[in-house]
Amino acid sequence: NLAVSATLVAQGEGLGIVVATGDNTEIGEINSLVGQVEKKKTNVLVHIDLLSKIIAAFVVIVAVVTFCVAYFQTKLEALDA
Repeated sequence: NLAVSATLVAQGEGLGIVVATGDNTEIGEINSLVGQVEKKKTNVLVHIDLLSKIIAAFVVIVAVVTFCVAYFQTKLEALDA
């Protein structure tokens, strides 16, 4: 029998021997395997990234156009426009 990390004992007593620690345990091996998996974006994430960039560009363009209209129509200084 083997008791792994975070094993709870409800009653009684026992004696154990440590056979592995850290990355050499079963949990450590699973952790290292999960860390090796390459991260791949799904199609939804790719489309969300594209949409975010389009919205950001639109906001910048609208801000520049709004500033230009205010600056040239009111003839105010740039900081006041």
